[in-house]
Order: sequence, then C-alpha cells, then structure tokens
Amino acid sequence: LPAYSSIRLRLSVYQPDDTTESYINAKVEELKRIVPENIIAYEDIKLEELVGKLLKDKHCTVATAESCTGGKVASLITSVSGSSEYYKGSVVSYCNEVKADVLGVSRADLEKYGAVSSTVAEQMASGVCHLLKTDYAVATTGIAGPTGGSDEKPVGTVWIAVATPTRVVSRKYVFGKDRSINIERFAASALSMLIVEMEKE
Repeated sequence: LPAYSSIRLRLSVYQPDDTTESYINAKVEELKRIVPENIIAYEDIKLEELVGKLLKDKHCTVATAESCTGGKVASLITSVSGSSEYYKGSVVSYCNEVKADVLGVSRADLEKYGAVSSTVAEQMASGVCHLLKTDYAVATTGIAGPTGGSDEKPVGTVWIAVATPTRVVSRKYVFGKDRSINIERFAASALSMLIVEMEKE
C-alpha cells in the first residue's frame, strides 16, 4: 500500500488453516532479512504516532529546525493528541540569517558548503536541541522546487539531521521535482530517521 510517506505491507492468506500463522511469521522473517533497514514498525501506526510513543516510553523531548519543509515536520508531530508532553517547539529557519542568528549555524560553513549540506543540517539540529533544551532534535534543509536546483544539488535534494543525547547524524535524500510531494517526502523521511536513531539509543 504505497504512499508518499511510506509503504505499508499487508500479508494476507486466503483460505486460512492451522498453518496460517506460522506461514505468515515465516514470510515476516524473510522480509526482515531482505529489507531490515527499511522496516520502521510491525504495527499499523503512523510515523508521527510512533515518534510520540518512543519519546513517551523514553521520557524524552524533541524539537525541530526546518527550512525547506516550512513547519511540516512540526505539524505532523503536533497532529498527535498529547504531543505537548514531548514536543517543545520549532524554528523555521527559511533564510541563512535565521540559521546563523537563532540556531547558531556557522556563517563560514553556510558560505563554504551552502545551506543544503550535511554540515548545516547537523548544526541546525544541534542548535535547536540546545536552544529548546531537548533530548532529541531533527532538522531539514533542502530544495523543494520547482526552482532553485543546480547540477550539484538538483531539485528534490534534502539533507536531514538528527541530534540525539550522544551524537548527531545526517543523511542526504534526492526525490523528484514536485514541490508539494517533495515536502511530504522530506517530512516523512525526517520522522523515519528520527525513529531509527531513537531506537538505536
């Protein structure tokens, strides 16, 4: 069941019998071997709900620093009832001045690497984590399109960073040219990456 945010896999058996449960379990184990790094959850749960569940289980908080997603990640997290228990807030740093003045991103790094880079994404995540005093943070910086791309950084490019209590990690994704779809994918990828990093802690 494909969507822009994720793919839900539903395993069905027709004419079930006594072997059905073991058969399904065997197929799930096969999937674990084939795509272990792509499995986010084994239950029917939205990404933002799983983020909330993990944070509540850990008694931790999170903040967001967004550029290209313009608050979409924050909107998804706060769409879950009770999210005020673990979500502190966001900085939508759409211009470099805000990245530097509010989040503490190095102006030299902005000049050298550009806003759409691993260095800047990681500093955004660390900056909002420090600013809002949270355990975790996630940051997005990219080119949603349809304009603004280059050969080196085409439309659909996004760097996402996650700050945890022990480290900061970042990852580059490249999607398509549709702005609204890109924003959805950027935000979903940010939540997925946050989930993966939280589960490692």
